[in-house]
Amino acid sequence: MFNVITGIERAIVSDVPGTTRDSIDELVEINGQKYLFIDTAGLKRKSKTKYGSVEMYSTVRTIRAIENSDVVVLLIDAVEGITQQDKKVVGTAENRGKATVIAFNKWDLVKYHDKRIEEYLTLFEKELYFVNYSPVIFTSAAKHWGIEKLMDAIDTAYKSYTRRIPTSALNAALERFMMVSPPPVRKGKRIKIYYGTQVDIKPPVFTFFSNMPHQIPKSYQRAIQNMIRRYIDPFIGSPIFIKFKNRSK
Repeated sequence: MFNVITGIERAIVSDVPGTTRDSIDELVEINGQKYLFIDTAGLKRKSKTKYGSVEMYSTVRTIRAIENSDVVVLLIDAVEGITQQDKKVVGTAENRGKATVIAFNKWDLVKYHDKRIEEYLTLFEKELYFVNYSPVIFTSAAKHWGIEKLMDAIDTAYKSYTRRIPTSALNAALERFMMVSPPPVRKGKRIKIYYGTQVDIKPPVFTFFSNMPHQIPKSYQRAIQNMIRRYIDPFIGSPIFIKFKNRSK
């Protein structure tokens, strides 16, 4: 896939997993837009990664590449399905706050692939639910299928990753949300959320001010995250983070 996108035969191409042992990068321009693509080794299981081995250093470089990226594209072998290593790679990206795109590659090798899209989307929702905001693309590097859709997904994820929401829009949605789903009561006192504002991008971070910021249950925090995606912007491809700070009123 790296070779197809960049047009340069630099990555080692083999049917044997793990042949890309180092990070390879290439700056390319597509439709007037510049991209720096980094091809990396996959993350190995710890039991198979010996200290000082080539695989260990490949893992270090892969994590470093993820940390230095804006958008991480997870290429899944569509024939093999979603593996634990796939989950580890995209989990590392999510933990680092990176935008993600999921691509089921080798789609040409899947039997009856034209009738199995829903099956694979269900598999994605089940196995990679923690990045269910990610766009899912079906590609074949060998056949050059889905390359334009993959680039569109990368662009969409990056726009979400750098999007800023006006404070007025955020608080209008928050007010409507709390009318329907008011904050819970803790220690006999109603939790109040006075207002929120976006404080950062890459990834988008929102801070909300409350009289009891440490008492807001995780379930209500997730509800606020869902409110942002549902009523303000879906932030396709990008994680969003919310924080709570104290403010008495």
